[in-house]
Amino acid sequence: MVPVEAMQAAALGHRNPKVRRHALGVLDHAANDASTATFRAALSDPVPAVRIVALHALSCEQCRIGAICVDDVVTDVLRVLREDPSPKARHTAIDVLARFMSRDRRVIGGLREVATDDSDGFVHLAAASAATGDRKVWTRKAVRRRHLTTSRPPVSAEPSGPPTAPARSSSPLRQLA
Repeated sequence: MVPVEAMQAAALGHRNPKVRRHALGVLDHAANDASTATFRAALSDPVPAVRIVALHALSCEQCRIGAICVDDVVTDVLRVLREDPSPKARHTAIDVLARFMSRDRRVIGGLREVATDDSDGFVHLAAASAATGDRKVWTRKAVRRRHLTTSRPPVSAEPSGPPTAPARSSSPLRQLA
């Protein structure tokens, strides 16, 4: 039996981010339904890796017994997508949102907004691709690898503005092939 309250306290208050991250992982698998408030609170953790695990746990439908509240989850994940300082967390938010696209109309609008406004090139491309209805969100590593193996210059991850998405493809990421 998992000591749920102790794990929830560790997930939010332990001084070591690895312990917080692992506590969230345990809660995701052992007490997901009872830990929704903990996952939401962990979205504000100062460490991106902890926030990323919280994103997964909040939206994981396989680990839940009860039904997920899509409205609440999408609201929280859209906030991460628009406001999180970590490009990796924003990229993860795109993957989460792609799974809820058919169940919440706000998702496509949020993805389109980020596809034009995000300062990170990889987030820009992933959001632009997902906004077209493509549910396969490529990882940052896969996008980077595809850019390095083409003759095109790599997308800058610097906050100099989003790269221009190709105009003729239904998916900006497919242009990288």
